[in-house]
Amino acid sequence: MNKKNNLNALLILLLITLTLGCSNNDVKETGSINNEIDYKMVYTESIENKNKIKVDQLDISYSKEVGNGLIAHILFSSNSINYEAIALSQLNDSGTPQIVDLNITKTDTTVPFTHMEMTGEMDDVVYHIYSGIINNEDITNIELTLFNDTVISLNKSELNTYSYVRLNDSDGRLRSLEGFDVQGKLIYKY
Repeated sequence: MNKKNNLNALLILLLITLTLGCSNNDVKETGSINNEIDYKMVYTESIENKNKIKVDQLDISYSKEVGNGLIAHILFSSNSINYEAIALSQLNDSGTPQIVDLNITKTDTTVPFTHMEMTGEMDDVVYHIYSGIINNEDITNIELTLFNDTVISLNKSELNTYSYVRLNDSDGRLRSLEGFDVQGKLIYKY
C-alpha cells in the first residue's frame, strides 16, 4: 500500500513538472503591470506627443512581458472617439520604458468584433499578438485558427476584449478568426 501511494505521488509530481516545464520562463502575463512603472502614463505621453492625439482616458486591457519588454493591448478615448492600440515597449539601460512600436486605430463599432495584429522579435523572442474589441454582446468566445492548424480559444475579458500572444512560432499567420456565443453558435467569422 505504501509503495502504491509513493507511486501515485511520483506520478502527480511528474505531471506537475511536465506541465510547468512546458511554460516559457521568458514570458509572463501581467495581471497587474509592474507597479514601479506607470505604463498608462508612458502610453498616454507617447500617443499625445508622437501621434498628436489628446488622450481623455486610457486602459490597458492586456499585457504580457517578453524578455526586457512589454506587449500591450490598449483602449483609449479622445474627444468622444474610441481607439484601440497595440504597443510594444522595451526598458532601456536606465530601466525607463521606451515605445518601440505603437499601432493605433479608431474602434470600428460596425463589426461584431475588431481585429489587430502585430508580429516582431524582441530579445531573440519572435512574438505574434492578436487583439480586438468585442462589440456584439452575444459573443463570449473568440477562436483563432493559424495556418499551422493550431486553434486558440479565448474568452471575452471584462473590458469586452480578447488578446493572445504567441511566442517563438515562425509562422503565426491567421487562417481564420471566429466569434461564438455561449452555446457555441458561430456569430461572425473573418
